[in-house]
Amino acid sequence: MSRLWSKSVRLHVGPHAVCGRLEPSWLGALWSTVAGGGTNELPVPRAEITEPRSDLSNEALARAVDAVLRQIASTASVQRKSLHVELADALVHLDVVAGDFAGDSDRQLQAVAVACVSELLGDAADGREVRWQLQADGKHLLIGAIDRAQLGVLADAAARHGLSIGSVQPDFCMQWNHHAGAVRRGAAVFAVADGHDAVVACVANGAVTGLSRGAGGLDKLVDRLLASIGLEATDAATFVLVNQTVSDKPVSTRWTVLNPEARPQ
Repeated sequence: MSRLWSKSVRLHVGPHAVCGRLEPSWLGALWSTVAGGGTNELPVPRAEITEPRSDLSNEALARAVDAVLRQIASTASVQRKSLHVELADALVHLDVVAGDFAGDSDRQLQAVAVACVSELLGDAADGREVRWQLQADGKHLLIGAIDRAQLGVLADAAARHGLSIGSVQPDFCMQWNHHAGAVRRGAAVFAVADGHDAVVACVANGAVTGLSRGAGGLDKLVDRLLASIGLEATDAATFVLVNQTVSDKPVSTRWTVLNPEARPQ
């Protein structure tokens, strides 16, 4: 089937805003943004609400998603399209656990992932859907725990607009799957930055072996993570940064900076 007729809708859900686009398109990707459930006419600048993350209700998220999908639908039909959602890493619990997983079944790996999330989040784990990805070395399990209520909001919104859910992924996981080829063999660092927030990962021969998330100085965050597993910054041969937002704050020269939309090398 021609890609022209295989359009999909892509949403990015952040702590304070929802962005969306239809791709591919005759005129390229068409972006729309609303915040906190407000509406704007296309074209629109990026907007943000002022409430903290804890105050952003699922009702506000539903209004924002509906508004973005309506704006996209005003330009081109979204009926029977697939909806792919990227969740900002600030909305997701991410972790890496080490073990000998090479011979484990999917059920066993799911049990390990659920146990790890339960240990770290306690009672809050009951409201999370746990997903995992076994790394190439068979010794590290990348885990993501997503709020089930938010997944429900997205599924309900998709149904209201005649869409089907194609995928829901944390930003870090999507960018790692997309850009892992840019990381050389040996020890490396892979980071995904969005505004002041970043997720950084230690990588060994193509496998994520350690993970940290924080705000502030990217290099300090990386150096602390490396030190926690007994490595120096000089031990890493490659530093790859996927920068989700345009920032006027330069990064150090050790980083290779990639656009999140760039094709993998």
